[in-house]
Amino acid sequence: MTNVQKAFCILLSMCFFATLAVLPGTFFTGENVYRHLPLYRFLEKRAHTSSCEDLETYKKIAGENGKYLGERAQSEQLLAEKNEISENIRVSENIRIRTNFKKIRQDT
Repeated sequence: MTNVQKAFCILLSMCFFATLAVLPGTFFTGENVYRHLPLYRFLEKRAHTSSCEDLETYKKIAGENGKYLGERAQSEQLLAEKNEISENIRVSENIRIRTNFKKIRQDT
C-alpha cells in the first residue's frame, strides 16, 4: 500500500467519524438514514401533498374506504355470531349424547 493510498484511507476514515460526530442519533438509534438527505425529504413532501391535492377525490376515496371497512366489520361480526351459534349447538349436542349414553349405561 502506497503512502497516497494510506493518506486517502485516513481521510475517508476521518470523514466517516466526522459524520458520526455530527449525526450520532441517526446511526445509533436505528432511524432511517435516508430521511436526512434533502432529495428524499423533498420527494417525501411532494408525495404527501400530491395525494391530497384533489379534495373531492380524497373525500370519495375516504368514503369508499369507510363503506368497505363497515361491510367488512359487519361480515366478520356475522361470521363470529354464526361460529358462536354452531359452537353452542355442538356443545348442546355433546351434552345430549352424554346424557343418552348415561341413561343407556344405567339401563344395562
